[in-house]
Amino acid sequence: MTASDVKRPILFMDIVQDYPTMGGVARVSEQVFGLLARQFSPRVLSARALARHLGLDAPDLAYLDRERHVAQALARQLPDAILFFPNFQSPVPGRLRGGTSPVISLIHDLQFAFLAQYFPPQRRDWLSGAFAEAGAHSDCLVFVSQTTRRHYLERYGAPRNQAVIYNPISVEPPGPRPPEAGSEPFLLASMHAHPHKNFAGLFRVFEALAARLPNLRLLLTGHGRETLPGLAELAHPPPGRIRHLGHVEDRMLQSLSYHATAFVSLSARPCIGVSRGALPDGPRPLSRQSDRPQLPLLTAGGRSSGQVPQ
Repeated sequence: MTASDVKRPILFMDIVQDYPTMGGVARVSEQVFGLLARQFSPRVLSARALARHLGLDAPDLAYLDRERHVAQALARQLPDAILFFPNFQSPVPGRLRGGTSPVISLIHDLQFAFLAQYFPPQRRDWLSGAFAEAGAHSDCLVFVSQTTRRHYLERYGAPRNQAVIYNPISVEPPGPRPPEAGSEPFLLASMHAHPHKNFAGLFRVFEALAARLPNLRLLLTGHGRETLPGLAELAHPPPGRIRHLGHVEDRMLQSLSYHATAFVSLSARPCIGVSRGALPDGPRPLSRQSDRPQLPLLTAGGRSSGQVPQ
């Protein structure tokens, strides 16, 4: 950054926040935008709001196409702005590639590369090219974990500038036990309805535990509650012992986590950051499928962790 950069507007590409079912990336975008706005206001501008105001939005396009359209249109309108992309895509060349302003891109994970079975070949190829483009266009890549950084460098090589900045987390003191939790012991699984979240494995584990613990219940949170009946057919959990609360606010999620018997994740490849924000300090164990690189970080600081068979 140069001395003149401290006066430039910061154009934050918050288009992803219109798609909350995408999960953690949308939530992290909200958090990062809020942090930047508090620190650099009034320089921080919302791309969503500005595009609508200038008549440059294209809401009928799919998310990534819409983001690309808005970014390119606003970059022409504000050639002096610093461009911040909170979800990998960087369709505008940064200053080091001949552009007029710095481009900063946030990389969460490379699921398309490590969970290829969930992505059609054409989609995988497009995403691979988009992630390569992010490295080529960005003046700085920010990774949410050392694991993500290592995966990106192994596949694409080192970017010009890089940093690892963990996702922002705000943990409030635990509140009273929510009425939704009831009075019986419960497991908590906070995850959106994506294939790699392994609902079938979760229900099989709960079925086995419930046979031994007749009062144990399973609470789920996240987007995709309408898909639960179909997901339940993947296994045979006890009827009436599973409740899906839908998407809940952070404070509620933290309170549920604190009062849960265990926070359970059997995702094929869990991401780091957002779920940790729901785990306040306390003796709540983390059950997991295997020792994925990300998960030991979630149990740091003396937290216990449990193993769940695959």
